[in-house]
Amino acid sequence: MAELRLEVLRLHWDRSMEAAGIGFIIVIDRRRDKWSSIKASLTRIAVAFPGNLQLIFILRPSRFIQRTITDIGIKYYQDEFKMKVPIVMLNSVSDLQGYIDKSQLTEDLGGTLEYRHSQWINHRTAIENFALALKTTAQMLQTFGARLAATELPRGVPSTAELLMSHTKQRDKLQDELKLLGKQGATLLSCIQEPGTKSPTRKLNPNQLENVATMERLLVQLDETEKAFSQFWSKHHLKLSQCLQLQHFEHNFCEVKLALDNLLAEQAEFTDIGDSVMRVERLLKEHKKLERKGQAAKHPIETGGSDGVRALGALPSSGIPTSGGTARTAMAQMLSSRRCWRRELSVPPAQSATPATPSPVPPPPRASWPIVGIAKESLEKAQLLAVIGDQFIQSHHYAADSIRPKCVELRHLCDDFFNENKKKYDILEKSLELHRQLDKVSRWCEAGIYLLASQAVDKYQSREGVDVALTDIEAFLDTAKEYQLPSPKEIYNQFELILTPDVKANAQKVLQKLGDVQEIFQKRQMSLMKLAARQTRPVQPVAPHPESSPKWVSPKTSQPSALAPLQKTSEEPYEETDLDSLVKKDDKTKHEGK
Repeated sequence: MAELRLEVLRLHWDRSMEAAGIGFIIVIDRRRDKWSSIKASLTRIAVAFPGNLQLIFILRPSRFIQRTITDIGIKYYQDEFKMKVPIVMLNSVSDLQGYIDKSQLTEDLGGTLEYRHSQWINHRTAIENFALALKTTAQMLQTFGARLAATELPRGVPSTAELLMSHTKQRDKLQDELKLLGKQGATLLSCIQEPGTKSPTRKLNPNQLENVATMERLLVQLDETEKAFSQFWSKHHLKLSQCLQLQHFEHNFCEVKLALDNLLAEQAEFTDIGDSVMRVERLLKEHKKLERKGQAAKHPIETGGSDGVRALGALPSSGIPTSGGTARTAMAQMLSSRRCWRRELSVPPAQSATPATPSPVPPPPRASWPIVGIAKESLEKAQLLAVIGDQFIQSHHYAADSIRPKCVELRHLCDDFFNENKKKYDILEKSLELHRQLDKVSRWCEAGIYLLASQAVDKYQSREGVDVALTDIEAFLDTAKEYQLPSPKEIYNQFELILTPDVKANAQKVLQKLGDVQEIFQKRQMSLMKLAARQTRPVQPVAPHPESSPKWVSPKTSQPSALAPLQKTSEEPYEETDLDSLVKKDDKTKHEGK
């Protein structure tokens, strides 16, 4: 009885709501049975049928005795069945066809409806199993979604990555079950539709059409369930992925910022500007070496979807993504190779009869330095990390307000380094230019002293010798213009910012030496001019023995007086004077000259 009740319930609920609302008609075929079987069937229907029952047709037993008993039983036991629907007793199939169309009757009742009860049972069982599996899977998805929604975001990179991997595995498992369930539903639907697909002229009966409609409805539910789960998973996966990206970003930010702070601290210690050309050139090489530090190892950035930034942490331990589109910008420029050449003033040999005038020395070419040198690995990573942060912000990262100031700070630190780097380069270039000019002045002074010292005294006995000496001096003094020797005021104006006490003292010493040498040349020039003027006077008659005259002075005894300033100056140490006083003195000299 219980099994019959379940079967009747199943038959009832398998029908659509529209069919259930119209009602049901039951046909009982007892042509080969007895009254007892009819009575049992009516009793079960009265107890177990839950739907809207409209009418009952009963085909009487074909044997006369059983038909008579059935008529009597229906008459006397109808109230016992407690049925409120009419019961129509029929003698034959032709009588049944008077109430129901043949198209609604099966072949055993004289109709044209093709019906296989075993096939119908198999299809209905498969449909019910599919519906049950769909319901179970939907409940599993709901439970899984509730668990994911209640999950708190971890704070560590390993724990976040592990949680993301665990959730992904569970999601993949459920996704596989949904795909398998979809394949099973499609296969079952094709089996139900098979009679119609094999023969185009053959139509599906109402039961088959009902099964097709049921399966299509279940497949639509499956598709909607899968879409809803995919949308939920996309949001959850995005949240976990962005959380992992943020943690990678913050971890890499701390490492990059620490590296930049150390780099800026090392750069701040680089304050020496040198006290000579060789020293400044060595400082420039050290500065270049500082910029190349960390340039050898370069690590790509990967921006994997779920893992966020990975490879950037190679500074030194963990690293940033870029994959998928992150274009890496070339941030390193090689310093142009610098050729620094110097040409010493040609000094004539001491034994030469006439000292040659030193050839003018062209100014050394200025080294060409780019504004931005070789970028450090730390600077490259910092700028790339800022680019990754911008990508996170553009992709509407939930922590954009936290990422944006970090990107600004990274770029600010990089700009500070490059600006300070350019400033130090400019200072070193100025220092190199200053010391080259000071070296040029020193070489010029040394060449001038050598020229004066190499002029033979015995040549001053003749007018030609004096003229040659004056010509050599004038030619050498003209080289000062060709060499563009700076004045104290020019040096002070051009290099005021880099005049440290040591550099200023060195400049004062060199400029004092320049002033002394120029003064010596002026005195020598004046002495030679006086000597030349004295030798142009006519010869006066004198006594046979001029040595006895107290007023006559030999020219040979008077010649050393012209060399006296040179000898005295060369023996005495150079007195260092203040550069400011030299500037004032230079201005005063120019004013008097005007």
